Amino acid sequence: MAVSTRSSVLRLVGHKVPDTRPGSHLIPRIDVEVLPRARLWDLLDGATRCRAIVVSAPAGFGKTVLCASWLAERPPSGRVAWVTIDAGDRQPARFWSYAQDALFGPGSQSKLAGSDKAEREFFLNRLVADLAVGAEPVTLVLDDVHEIVGSPTADDLDYLLRHAPPTFHGILVGRRSPGLHLARLRLAGELGTIGPGDLAATQEEARRFLRMQGITVGDDDLEQLMQRTEGWIGGLRIAVLSAAGARTAHDLLPHASGEEELATEYIRDEFLAEHPAEIREFLQALHQRVVVVRRRLKDLRVGLEGGVGAARRRGAETLDVCLRN
Repeated sequence: MAVSTRSSVLRLVGHKVPDTRPGSHLIPRIDVEVLPRARLWDLLDGATRCRAIVVSAPAGFGKTVLCASWLAERPPSGRVAWVTIDAGDRQPARFWSYAQDALFGPGSQSKLAGSDKAEREFFLNRLVADLAVGAEPVTLVLDDVHEIVGSPTADDLDYLLRHAPPTFHGILVGRRSPGLHLARLRLAGELGTIGPGDLAATQEEARRFLRMQGITVGDDDLEQLMQRTEGWIGGLRIAVLSAAGARTAHDLLPHASGEEELATEYIRDEFLAEHPAEIREFLQALHQRVVVVRRRLKDLRVGLEGGVGAARRRGAETLDVCLRN
């Protein structure tokens, strides 16, 4: 694996393995300017002291970018492997074939052929022994690990984390808990977690992110943006993209409500797609109704602001508070 950096723009190239999923063993290539997040890199540095770190949050929180930028800026010692998981990896033989190629190089290890529990356990014991050879640390990043929740592959990964040598460190990145039996590692102090609260941008990080986009940031406007997005990096980026040509954080405020077409598309593609059709239809209808209600509240607020009298002012202020939250 080779990792290179150019200024604040990260260009990462991983170990290329020709297979039916091109790029599944590549550290994601990032050709946009990335917000340095030293406080989270500090947490990931704990991967060298823990058996596993779980990085879990919904889409748009910057999980993959965080891990890729950490590897570029603070690569851990030893061997680093990255596997991007998809639904097909619920089949253990498929997953472990890719994982072995990422860890040891293509064709260097005998593959898991069967799927019964005894054969998989024999294979995993051999894998543990291979990982224990030498004193070199090994860091394995598994991105989109939520794809294998409840599968035999998840059971195998559970077994590996329990029996892997002290030199092995796993980073499990996904949209929700990987569903593994991690309580033992937690009690032993060998489990680290990075969740939505950690990944949410602080006010200072949001300020730096917006300045990277050429946006002038005032304290009051930034506070309103933080209230509306709750530090969700994806929400801040959507607001910037939706407000093309915006120069100040104040210009972004109308685009940080979740009503924009780009936000709707993102919610549909990233949040709703994994649900059954009937749930998607219900949530999409609910979202549209919320959008309609917010638009009517905005119209009412404008009407109240255009009038005179203390009651109208108080009404407009109340509606403004409702629309901010």
